[in-house]
Amino acid sequence: MSETNDVFPLIITGANVVPNTNNSRYRLNFPQPINLRNSSVSLGSLSMYYSWPNISSTAYNNNVFQIIHPNGAGYTTITLTLPNGYYSVADINSYLQQQLIANGFYLVDGSGNYVYYCQLITNGTYYSVEFDSFPVPTALPTGFSNPAGFVFPPAQRTPQLVIPSNNNFNKLIGFNAGTYPSVVQATNYSKLSDFTPQISPVQSVILTCSLLQNRYMNPQNVLYSFNSAGSVYGGLVSSAPNFPQFCKVVDGDYSFIEIQFLSQDFNILPIQDPNITVMLVVKLSPS
Repeated sequence: MSETNDVFPLIITGANVVPNTNNSRYRLNFPQPINLRNSSVSLGSLSMYYSWPNISSTAYNNNVFQIIHPNGAGYTTITLTLPNGYYSVADINSYLQQQLIANGFYLVDGSGNYVYYCQLITNGTYYSVEFDSFPVPTALPTGFSNPAGFVFPPAQRTPQLVIPSNNNFNKLIGFNAGTYPSVVQATNYSKLSDFTPQISPVQSVILTCSLLQNRYMNPQNVLYSFNSAGSVYGGLVSSAPNFPQFCKVVDGDYSFIEIQFLSQDFNILPIQDPNITVMLVVKLSPS
């Protein structure tokens, strides 16, 4: 071993993705086993696309809610199942409107605008999501048309939002599980979040490395943490430490190195686009 530290980079790309890991794990095989005694490793830099969804039936179980809508003398329950993807509150509301159209629960005003009687919107003043419900009229308003043949209720009634207790949709919009309003009303109804919405379940990303065994952490292989840094969904995320943060490698001979991306809760990050570039810096210390 030389008297000075030897430092060399390792480049891991999308070509190193491990199949069937939601593109979260990458393995770089060495041409031959290398001895990493008295060694340490640091992240040099990384770049990847912001491609992990905020709504997923498999990763987060947060894609289902219901609307109970007046329909003639009765009510119809619509179960909305959001396809996996990245949604803002406005996107969720757009999907809600699509389903109202599909079920015929809309009218068209004199200007040709579609009219719905419930909505989900962002309330920036209160850092909340707001559910608004409006009484469905008992007859066609003047100047409106009813292209879907919606049957009007005998008395004005509001649609209801149902937040199930068997999935995590409530966390997205900050509502406790329940029905809102709990009883149909004949006046406008508004409901703000009960707690801070988490429109994205992932606030930061943790990078792990198979060479590490940090006795002060669980899991013991944490190397680095970063976030999307304001990147829009589908945009490039780049991160690098201002100064190298070397972590001690467990002494041994290695034929490969693995890295993995996890959420801040140490759950597997469901990455859609495996095109990444990660540079690790390995430092060999004098013996």
